Amino acid sequence: MRIAVTLAALLLALPSSGCVAAAAAGAGVGYYFYDRNETVQDFEVDFDAAWDASMAAVEEFADLSEVTSHERGDTSGAIVGEHYKVRVEQHPGSKVRVIVRVGTFDTAENRRVAGLVMESIAGRLEG
Repeated sequence: MRIAVTLAALLLALPSSGCVAAAAAGAGVGYYFYDRNETVQDFEVDFDAAWDASMAAVEEFADLSEVTSHERGDTSGAIVGEHYKVRVEQHPGSKVRVIVRVGTFDTAENRRVAGLVMESIAGRLEG
């Protein structure tokens, strides 16, 4: 009887451990795509110009939700909405890096919109 109970407990644990492993693997894949879902471009402009261009570009796109928060320091800042995040970072050599992420997963639509936002930022800085 004791062996049967132990065996039954082991058999019940196997499916649940598989679910945990599958869930953990799924979370890892989700993070991987989230990390890759960014458009990055460096500009040789001052930080203030890049910040202003980024704020204006985000406001231009009506399909992006409204800005939910923005935090700006002297050398870095982030503009955050429900479905996007734009980071502006000062780097050595008078370069400013702008990083645009739209959506959670790496999809063609999210890349397209992120590209349009970056194109708008670049147009404001280079035009």
